Amino acid sequence: MSSSAGDGSAIHRLSQGCEETIIVELRRLKRSPLQRLLLLFALVSVAIASAACGQPFRVPEQVRPISGRLGSSTTLRGLTLGAEAIVDEDKLIELFEANMMLARILVVKLTLKNQGGGSVDFHDLEFDLRDLHGHRFEFLQPRKAVEKLYDYYEINNYVIFFRKELEEDFERQGLQTKDELQPGEERKGLVFFEIPEEVDNLSPLDGLTLRLKRLHWPGVEKNVTVELLLSR
Repeated sequence: MSSSAGDGSAIHRLSQGCEETIIVELRRLKRSPLQRLLLLFALVSVAIASAACGQPFRVPEQVRPISGRLGSSTTLRGLTLGAEAIVDEDKLIELFEANMMLARILVVKLTLKNQGGGSVDFHDLEFDLRDLHGHRFEFLQPRKAVEKLYDYYEINNYVIFFRKELEEDFERQGLQTKDELQPGEERKGLVFFEIPEEVDNLSPLDGLTLRLKRLHWPGVEKNVTVELLLSR
């Protein structure tokens, strides 16, 4: 019996009693870190289950969260800030090959464009995200977001190489705040938040308030907080 892995591979299974032989034919060598990690984990899980005469590896039933744009933008002192929570399942699969919402991770895409005459400093930038009921969505560093994915998919830490690759990939996609944003420069990146247990992660999120704290313009004494209401 053969089946497609959905990513350019074919998995062939030959079964006899409790014994099962698995042959993986790689038809496409280029994979994302998470694709390779999940494929490896699936194969290891099937092998363990087969050895114990247990049930074969099964992917959890997929649940589609509510889709739709959830964003806002504003301009302050020549700095345009745009934020959009990515809640569409297809977009999440395209970016991460994983449904982050099911893992209780909310991904927010930030776009910063400096149309002013001076630079903007993000070194001390802090994020605060809350819903209409005051529930706080904790900010996650990219590595912590990967850790939550591991927990959700119940992947053990022995796959060290793939985890390091995945962490580096999340870091690359994350918003870079080390360097000042120069006049005329535009910067985009992702920010990760943990969806609190009190919030139904499959319900249509709305009315989220995102605060970007401790923005600093050189020559200006006080730091500034910008507030964005993410709504449909």
